Amino acid sequence: MFGSRVQDEVEMQRRPNNRIFPDERQNQSKPLYHVARADRFGANRIDVKNPEKLKVLNEGSKPWHQCILDPGSNTVLRWNRVFLVACLFALFIDPFFYYLPLVRKHDDGSSCVAKDQGLSIRITVLRSVADLFYMLNIAIKFHTAYVDPKSRVLGKGELVVDIKKIQQRYIRTDFFVDVLAAVPLPQVTVWLIMPAIKNSDYNVRNTTFALIIVIQYVIRMYLIVPLSNQIIKAVGVVAKSAWGGAAYNLLLYMLASHITGAIYYLLSIERQITCWDQQCLAESNDTLCKLIFIICENNGADGYSEWQNKTLIFDNCDATNSNIQFSYGLFSSALSKGAVSSPFLEKYFFCLWWGLLQLSSSGNPLVTSAFIVENAFAIAIGAISLILFAQLIGNMQTYLQSISKRLEEWRLRQRDMDEWMRHHQLPAHLQERVRRFVQVKWLATRGVEEESILQALPADIRRSLFSLRWMTNFLMPSVSGWCLSCALRIHTSLVRVIL
Repeated sequence: MFGSRVQDEVEMQRRPNNRIFPDERQNQSKPLYHVARADRFGANRIDVKNPEKLKVLNEGSKPWHQCILDPGSNTVLRWNRVFLVACLFALFIDPFFYYLPLVRKHDDGSSCVAKDQGLSIRITVLRSVADLFYMLNIAIKFHTAYVDPKSRVLGKGELVVDIKKIQQRYIRTDFFVDVLAAVPLPQVTVWLIMPAIKNSDYNVRNTTFALIIVIQYVIRMYLIVPLSNQIIKAVGVVAKSAWGGAAYNLLLYMLASHITGAIYYLLSIERQITCWDQQCLAESNDTLCKLIFIICENNGADGYSEWQNKTLIFDNCDATNSNIQFSYGLFSSALSKGAVSSPFLEKYFFCLWWGLLQLSSSGNPLVTSAFIVENAFAIAIGAISLILFAQLIGNMQTYLQSISKRLEEWRLRQRDMDEWMRHHQLPAHLQERVRRFVQVKWLATRGVEEESILQALPADIRRSLFSLRWMTNFLMPSVSGWCLSCALRIHTSLVRVIL
């Protein structure tokens, strides 16, 4: 009986891609030596001594479009990490669409609004690459098993591997949100919708474009929350190291500054166009008010030269002139320093620094006008900065403190030991020997309490560790060459017999 079980177990280990599920146990003709355990997703899986090899569901001869993935497998975990990086990349790319409009200044003092054609092509290509990851994630979710919620009530946590049930559940839950996040809305807006809008008011076109990007941007930010929760549920943390966690939180903070700077740039362009619109309507002769000429595409139209020579909107809306009646508020910095008409890298780093400065200071140096949108933007900066400092910077401080926590504990322990030795008036040579021992132990273990870790392990793992330590201390120094491989084989056989 025992020999039959061991033989069956060896046969199962020779087939690492074979996986047994609770609903398939009745189809097995041979008795299996298994232990049903609940994993981190709440599902009971068959553990045949090598659970790490039994993570991806392999259906054998079935085609790829019918294969099912285990939500707790290393493959799904690696994809979640890759998709998280792709999501951050997409969130970094989208605000660059706000830098597409720019103000071109001519030598005669006039200006016009144009679109950065080269930047629009580059951003469209990068955004399309990021969209491919969202589409691939939809395809993967259609083939990822899930834990039946009804089975959790009874404590079983059975995995559902029926592809039809998986697809129906995904369509009812997250499918439409994922589709909205994957649709290339900014590309369609830039190349199809905005050229089709015939409204002469350029602010209407910019506002429509900005709202479309903001809606999809919020959806994509929402997807990061459940994705991070899945990674934390699988491995405990998003980043494996403390420095990685600190860098991740710093990246989120810089991403928030990047978004704030991009919105600031677009609102600066709209504020400049608003001033031109008001000054155009205030001119004495209504026939001179031809705001369509502020678009660079219409500079060569009939009547442009006459309008350019007679209009005063460019002089009355010059942000460098302190005597103008129009108040730019917090946008005067970008307009007076020429950030809206500078090359891309110059205006990008200027706006990035502006966003980082406002978020780090909670918007204290902002001086706003009576414009409602401007004040709403300033209020949002103040609220977001408080959230970032409470969440992101707090987490980053926790990660950085965890790096030096163990070293600080060792320093305090060494100070306590010095105080104890001086209190008991130990000889100098004995104190030196104690200090040397403490230092050697620290270098060997880095403050890790090995005994407590070993006591927390189950008995089978402790036996494997003790046998491996015995092989290392006694057999390894006395064997070499082919004897070393023989000793390792003997050790593996002993461990299997013991377990």
